[in-house]
Amino acid sequence: APTGDVRLMRADRGRLCFPEVDIKLPFTENMTEIVRLLPNAAAAWQMASTGVAWGGEEAVARGVIDQALPEQELLPAAMAIAAGLAKKDRETYGVIKRRWRSAFERFI
Repeated sequence: APTGDVRLMRADRGRLCFPEVDIKLPFTENMTEIVRLLPNAAAAWQMASTGVAWGGEEAVARGVIDQALPEQELLPAAMAIAAGLAKKDRETYGVIKRRWRSAFERFI
């Protein structure tokens, strides 16, 4: 993913949404760019334009997050992923991310 390399969320609680359209608060340019970086452009647009709120399982089904986990599994899973990523060469990983984002932006 261009940013937010791995997205995890509790399966049983919480929601992911962008309610700005409902509270009459237009996105800033920076927030627009953040929303556009979600891995599913159609889902990102739906969230941004309607204010719909999705729980963990719904967000996984729509390709907005990678995993929805029970509370007791969330932190261990995140730490395991972080530990794996920490073993990567930081400079190489950074270049890959920047180039991935640059290529991705050509299509959106």
